[in-house]
Amino acid sequence: MRLLLPALLLMASPAVARDSLGQFGGWGAFRDGAHCYAIAEPNGKRTGASVAVSSSSSKGVVIQFHAHLRKAAAADRPVRLQVGDWSQALAAQGQDAWATSARADLRILAAIRSGDSLAVSAVDARGRRFTDHYVLAGAASAIDAAMIGCIAP
Repeated sequence: MRLLLPALLLMASPAVARDSLGQFGGWGAFRDGAHCYAIAEPNGKRTGASVAVSSSSSKGVVIQFHAHLRKAAAADRPVRLQVGDWSQALAAQGQDAWATSARADLRILAAIRSGDSLAVSAVDARGRRFTDHYVLAGAASAIDAAMIGCIAP
């Protein structure tokens, strides 16, 4: 699985040096060294869940989508990302889910830029489906700010 900075930042101590690059609707853009990301909570609720699009200047312009689920997904059940009528399976482990490839990351980015809302659905270990909903207003601007933040000194 790909380990993304947003998952680490959610668990990080207050000593982590993050620079705010701006707030855009319900999305925030941040820089932490060579890593930059745009992140949002589900409809502004603090459930512990989030979605993020990150980039890293240390690896060139690498775009990665990451969802942190509010509870662990069952290992044998798929996690789905839905933007409008378009959906994409995500690779998941525990409470974290990622795009399955670099190409899938780009498809997700395109969907986020053109969509109004996003949902991430999974099934927990007890067989109960749960879905987190996100508003995409401001997402494109936050993603752009994060990308620019990683290439600008």
